[in-house]
Amino acid sequence: MEEVLDSMSDAFIALDREWRITFVNRCYLRLVAPLHPTRADLLGHTLWEKFPDVLDSEAGRHYRHAMQTQQPVNFELFYEPLKTWLDVRTHPSSHGLAIYIRDVTAQKTNAARLADLSRQVGEQSRIFDAILSNVPDLAYAFDREFRFLYANKPLVSLLGRPHDQIVGKTCLELGYPPGLAARMHRSISGPILSLAGTAREVSEKNYAARARGGGPGELALLAGTFNE
Repeated sequence: MEEVLDSMSDAFIALDREWRITFVNRCYLRLVAPLHPTRADLLGHTLWEKFPDVLDSEAGRHYRHAMQTQQPVNFELFYEPLKTWLDVRTHPSSHGLAIYIRDVTAQKTNAARLADLSRQVGEQSRIFDAILSNVPDLAYAFDREFRFLYANKPLVSLLGRPHDQIVGKTCLELGYPPGLAARMHRSISGPILSLAGTAREVSEKNYAARARGGGPGELALLAGTFNE
């Protein structure tokens, strides 16, 4: 059994009913090495002796609750002494408490970066929309299937429906007036013909188009403006 526990990728520590440490696996030793580098530092001692800061912490409360109720408790916390985010799963039994711990610092850091990136993109989108919605021209962006990715406020007003009912739909699905639909068709057809050769990007007075990474002629994005 000890060999199996030692081969686990999760850190593992076992406690008896008196909170004495009865086993720690190799992964647990690597995790707590800055504080307790060997098994001899831990085995036979109580959890509270070796980690006194845990006693009155959130983790300590969860451990005592699991032991008292004999119900598993799962939680995440940032452990300051190790500067590490931990995902903790407790499994109580009549013999004590088994604790499985996973270092999730990388996942937390990546999630925070993605949240920050999302915030920045959202801010840039709001600025972009504020600028384009205060010009008289009708501004748009289509994907390669000619579905709307964006419409500014003048265009939204002209179409007479909320922005979220426009995005993802084609001109035909939106029931464009015939004259406007014809003008939009001409605006869209131009960059398609331009990209049909070897061009990867096209810029004209009223639109900009970009080819997909797959090869020439594969439209990824068409954005532009036109006057009513």
